[in-house]
Amino acid sequence: MNRTVSGNPKSRRLLINLLIVLFLIAGTFVAIQFAKGYRPNLQNRSLSGTGLLSVTSYPKSARVIINDKLTTVTDDKLYLLPGNYNVKIEKDGFHPWIKTFPIKNELVTASDARLFPIITATSPLTFYQVRNAALNTDGTRIAYVLKDSPQDITNGLYIHSLSGNLLGSSNVQIAENSPRDFSQALFVWSPDSSQILAIFIDKVPATKNSKQSEKISSAYLLSTKGMNSRTMSDVTLRLPLIISEWQDQFSKLNLPTLNLYPKYMIDILTKNSTNVYF
Repeated sequence: MNRTVSGNPKSRRLLINLLIVLFLIAGTFVAIQFAKGYRPNLQNRSLSGTGLLSVTSYPKSARVIINDKLTTVTDDKLYLLPGNYNVKIEKDGFHPWIKTFPIKNELVTASDARLFPIITATSPLTFYQVRNAALNTDGTRIAYVLKDSPQDITNGLYIHSLSGNLLGSSNVQIAENSPRDFSQALFVWSPDSSQILAIFIDKVPATKNSKQSEKISSAYLLSTKGMNSRTMSDVTLRLPLIISEWQDQFSKLNLPTLNLYPKYMIDILTKNSTNVYF
């Protein structure tokens, strides 16, 4: 007598659910490892850890040569095995940018290249005479006054940025040359270059009992980010407080650099010197 043994439907359903759970767990594990940079290594038949190299440049679409092999163009991201890589970024008409990067497992390494043109594009600040130029403390901006323009509205105080302008210039007018003539002002930059003081000094004629002297007639605090109002407020009374606050900020900015010097040099620079900049 032949008997047919049929499988238990509950057991089959349990087995299918178990396989689905195992598949989800395995898929999640693989996705996490893939996100960390692990890639299949066919030679070793295993998952090998990689690091991410992010290559960007200005201007974009520059060739990326890694270990003397053309690999991609900027901007791009590459997964590389751990090790040291010689990265060269080049573009026609620009000097090449070369640097060696250590790539580490599961870490992102950023390569941001700024390419300098072989023949630098230059343009004049203005076609009219520039007066009363004043450089900021870190040498990245210049304040200057334009006075001889045929259009009165374009005469005034300008800020010219010396950084980040490889393909042109950046000039921002921050004040008109009326009612005050900024070509006669003394300019003092703030520590972060976000503000500038325009100080006007009048000469006091000599008398029988005194020599010729100078006194501050007015002072204006201007923002360097854009055009200031023509109705500027006089900060002459606040001038000592503003200068004192800026000197404290300069001291804090210079502290990391000062700590690199011997103690006797620090004493000289902090106690016996004024207007110390790095």
